[in-house]
Amino acid sequence: MPKYDQFLYGDVNIKKKYYSKHDYKITFSKNHISEVLMYQIWSPTNPALNRSRVIKKVKATKWVKDNFPHPTPTKDAFTPTCVMELRNGECKDEQNRCRHIFVINDAKIKNGKVVFYVSSKYIDIDIDSKNTNSRIKKLKKIPTGLFHHARFDIDANSDANSVCVTQCNDAKPYSNFNCSAVCNITSCENYMEGFLFNVGGNGADCIFPVLTQSIQNFCTNVISGNSFLDAYNKLVKDCGFP
Repeated sequence: MPKYDQFLYGDVNIKKKYYSKHDYKITFSKNHISEVLMYQIWSPTNPALNRSRVIKKVKATKWVKDNFPHPTPTKDAFTPTCVMELRNGECKDEQNRCRHIFVINDAKIKNGKVVFYVSSKYIDIDIDSKNTNSRIKKLKKIPTGLFHHARFDIDANSDANSVCVTQCNDAKPYSNFNCSAVCNITSCENYMEGFLFNVGGNGADCIFPVLTQSIQNFCTNVISGNSFLDAYNKLVKDCGFP
């Protein structure tokens, strides 16, 4: 199956969720939103697909319904990385701050409007970039307010999730371990908190306070497609559960 990167633009209203320092809601104007331009990306596994690179446009509301169906009890969530670019006249500071990077955790249609629920929590700055350009950290900062003609470049559905599920099923530590929940960026931490509580041992050390660094590190590693077994063994060592 071919995969597509996606691009759209529109007038948006960005609001920060009051209970989180990472999470925001982006609401598009109903009358000022483009269609989603989809362009086929290069395939490393199927050369035949590369001979014909398809481009197409779909309505933004249809794109949301196709990519973020609700409910999704058996389907792993699509949580793409996105680069939002604002027009130069709407940048509050230097030009570098015109671009903002985040993860789209969910998207819905509300009152006919496209709404993105986004977070900068899982955006990690490469260590070399930190050393060479401290301003790159500002890319993680999401502005609030009204913006015109904001541009959104959205990546294709990654294979990292399927890698995570496959590795999890192969290494499954318990018969009732829910690999789909673990490999989903929106449910991993909550699931692992409940899992640690149920298996006993010293797992409570990793539950209080909620969302400890050990669980966050585990979820980040497995969702990124890194070794599930290595991440799980590290969590066992940190939390001391059986």
